[in-house]
Amino acid sequence: MIIKVKNNKESVDTWCGMMIEPAAYYEIEAFELNRWQTNSKVLSDIGSGSLIVNNGSVDITDVAAAIKHLLDNSVKTVQVESQPLPSPFAAKTMLVNGVTKKFYKREHGIQAQLNQGSNTILFTIPYPWVKIIGLELLFGEKLDTVDLMILDSTSGTYSGVANYQLNQFGFNVNVAEGEYEEQNAYDADLYQGMQIKIVYNSQSAKTIGINFNLTEVKT
Repeated sequence: MIIKVKNNKESVDTWCGMMIEPAAYYEIEAFELNRWQTNSKVLSDIGSGSLIVNNGSVDITDVAAAIKHLLDNSVKTVQVESQPLPSPFAAKTMLVNGVTKKFYKREHGIQAQLNQGSNTILFTIPYPWVKIIGLELLFGEKLDTVDLMILDSTSGTYSGVANYQLNQFGFNVNVAEGEYEEQNAYDADLYQGMQIKIVYNSQSAKTIGINFNLTEVKT
């Protein structure tokens, strides 16, 4: 898949060590794609419109679609282990445009003090690229419910709008009393600065624990 970028500024700028003239295109080669996918300046400038992604024939002006083309649509996952495994995560590696990616488990836990009623909890992704597999809620109460959303960064890195809601995965989900764990049958990709927003409707004032089950993807 062809991935090009265009300098949409009025002056020369540099991304990933490549100096690009105004209105000029640069085609990203497979061997260097990882640098572009994980570079914060690249992602930020795509969000602001300073850097345009092109699919080889047309410019992708929609920010979400542009980032998806750079980060997701170009990804081809294959098994690199000699023996068949039940999932790509068991192999701990995958190939992305000829570049080997490795998986590293990253479990993060937080505590939140809740009031009776609606409470908002935010967790910011600290890694360039992670797959969220699920989360665990501890010390919940019968009839507690949660909504779970994914927000853009506080500076609007990916959509151009600060704290913009990019997706929603949980809708008025009932929490089991004591301990509740939700694991996805498939992963969701999140990127540095994105925020996991939990709206927790609590039956009483209390403190809960939340564990985020993440897998970091890196070379």
